[in-house]
Amino acid sequence: MPRWLKRTLFGAAVTVGVLVLVVVIARASLRRMGTKELERVTARLDKDDPGWRLDDVLAARAKTAPPPDRNPAEVARRLREGFTPEWQAFRGTRDFGSGHVTNELPGFWATVWFLQARPVSAEARDAARTAFLRPEVADGGPGFVALAVPDNPFMTLLPHVQNTREVFEILEVDAKLAALEGQPDRGVASARAGLVAARAIGDEPFLISQLVRISGAHVAANAGMQAIAWGEPKDDRGLAAFQAALRAEADHPYLLTGLRGERASLDRVFDGLENGTIPPNDVLGMVAGAGSKNPLVAPGFALYKGLLPGDRAMALKLYTEMIEAAKKPPHEQKRALADIKMPFGDGGHYRYVVTKLTIPAAHKVGEAATRARASLLTASAAVACERFRLARGRWPESLAEIPADVLPPLPPDPYTGGAIRYRTDADGTALVWTASDDLQQQRTVNGEPDEDPLKGAGRGWKLWPPALRGATRPAPVREFQIEPDGNEP
Repeated sequence: MPRWLKRTLFGAAVTVGVLVLVVVIARASLRRMGTKELERVTARLDKDDPGWRLDDVLAARAKTAPPPDRNPAEVARRLREGFTPEWQAFRGTRDFGSGHVTNELPGFWATVWFLQARPVSAEARDAARTAFLRPEVADGGPGFVALAVPDNPFMTLLPHVQNTREVFEILEVDAKLAALEGQPDRGVASARAGLVAARAIGDEPFLISQLVRISGAHVAANAGMQAIAWGEPKDDRGLAAFQAALRAEADHPYLLTGLRGERASLDRVFDGLENGTIPPNDVLGMVAGAGSKNPLVAPGFALYKGLLPGDRAMALKLYTEMIEAAKKPPHEQKRALADIKMPFGDGGHYRYVVTKLTIPAAHKVGEAATRARASLLTASAAVACERFRLARGRWPESLAEIPADVLPPLPPDPYTGGAIRYRTDADGTALVWTASDDLQQQRTVNGEPDEDPLKGAGRGWKLWPPALRGATRPAPVREFQIEPDGNEP
């Protein structure tokens, strides 16, 4: 072998050896630093938030599990199993949206859908309304489902969540059908049952579960307010029960519940990555699109493993900051979440790979939770206004005029921290609303205009005098016109 080649190979071997030594030393050093930081973070968590780990979170949930006959989740399961194939096939053709609540009756195609849905859903609607309005269920606590959490909690299956969604959706259909049939009291009762169905999700420790509960609460509030906009309920007890359910649901800490569960789940994931019970592809493939057969993930992760303790410490730190933000008053949460500094610049995206790939968009969930609270609080106040009108024959001059036994003191506007707003207009309508910076002012539902009655005001509800309720919607504009000679233009 030529001398120059020997020298080249020797130099290359020395260079590789030095690089390997540097990597090993750096890896060990970073691991020691990360482990020390992780110990500091977990010690602080153990002191400030005992029971934060996943086993403790799940055990705490299990202690609050209600008996099966009082468990809204068990009620939802049985109801969903009883859905007929005819309804299951038809619900996929759903041709109406929650939309904005107005005094106008639904348009042509939505009316056709309701008429077709009426016979195929009758049995399921009656069963759902009756089951969720039983006092031991309606006036009880949240629902509970024992979760089968695998080594990787992010892969927990939640089929019951989708099933519950289908149950509260059929109660929405029942509420609106009742109002269209001239039975607004039944519509309000069905909307209250929908709130109980949404509560079946309970305090499941996943953000996706809490988002579904938010969706159910909004659907129920919308359905009840639509029943009032299309008719005139007379049952004060039914209205009072609906109002109380709206107010109670508004206080549920959606964001806090989800974040505490997600933090505990991610900590379990780091445990599995560390001890080898969770293959790296199970995490990286799930959130980053890496294929389970990607040959580069395993060796790359072996090099990265030295950074894992520091990555874990950072994840726990960020989640804890988000949780502390979620504990603040609702109108302060958005700013608090925005002030959390994400360490993914200046090389942080290499040091905190798992954290970067798994950190949730907490601000988006926070916005959804704030919208839900605003809708629920204003709906409860609007129902109180309707009860006042039934008793006095007029709208209140202000929310303060409503007796406290009808409308207990309201919490602040979740957007501003100020008072929830109210006014009456010259056309005989009344508005209850909060400020909002994310208004949905106008959209189209199934080709028909759906304009927000609170356009330019905020998030809340409009109330119409009985004479204006159930107005006929103007016919849609024809796509073409017939000329006098009988020909199309």
